[in-house]
Amino acid sequence: MPTPVRSNLPGILIATLLPLTVPAQLANRAPYNKILTTEHVELSVDYASQWSVSVVDTDFGGVYAPRWALSFAGASARRNWPTGSQWSFFSSPGAQVWILPQTQDVTRLYLGFSAEDLPGNFFDSYLNSDPRVNRTGRWITWSLVGLSGPGDLAVWQTDGFGNPIAWITTKDGISAQDAFYLLEGGHSHVNWGFTQPGLYFATFQVSARKNGQTLTSPPVTFHFGVEATGVDRTRSGVLTP
Repeated sequence: MPTPVRSNLPGILIATLLPLTVPAQLANRAPYNKILTTEHVELSVDYASQWSVSVVDTDFGGVYAPRWALSFAGASARRNWPTGSQWSFFSSPGAQVWILPQTQDVTRLYLGFSAEDLPGNFFDSYLNSDPRVNRTGRWITWSLVGLSGPGDLAVWQTDGFGNPIAWITTKDGISAQDAFYLLEGGHSHVNWGFTQPGLYFATFQVSARKNGQTLTSPPVTFHFGVEATGVDRTRSGVLTP
């Protein structure tokens, strides 16, 4: 069965970036250079006349193009989704989900966003009126624009009282609200949630303001495996965690 593709990109870009057969193609054609399982990892962005996005293993110094790194959530990431109306943005109360945590846990991948490689004071400072932010700063926006996978994806943080701040959720589709904001020069960790095992392909665009104009990256796809890698080790020689 084809893996569902959800996107708010124009149809021509969906066909180019996320064809329905992508997961099968990846399983058969190419291994990953790195399967990340418990490391401290950043989805990192830089800008020097154009955007550059990479997956950075801060524990061991590896830097990977998004195409060649798989962020893995194993059995240790299984959790039951909490009860309460504040948690209704993603899954059903008590349902099994897989979570990569905002706070470090040596049994699970510790995955965040980074803008630390950007030149200082390069982008415009402005008031971000998103009610989840409502602050002035040099904002870098990570917008989810497409998802291919067997279930839903959510990205959220918890505040000092344990309440969730939902940044991204595909439960209700994908819209402009599915975005995470990061200050230029900063980095931040988040929770990543998945509702089903399998391979997920999450496509983001990064943007910021410069001289009153919005500079937007081409779409870039990050790869996630939930108790799956899609790697046939008899063909590739890459071991499944």
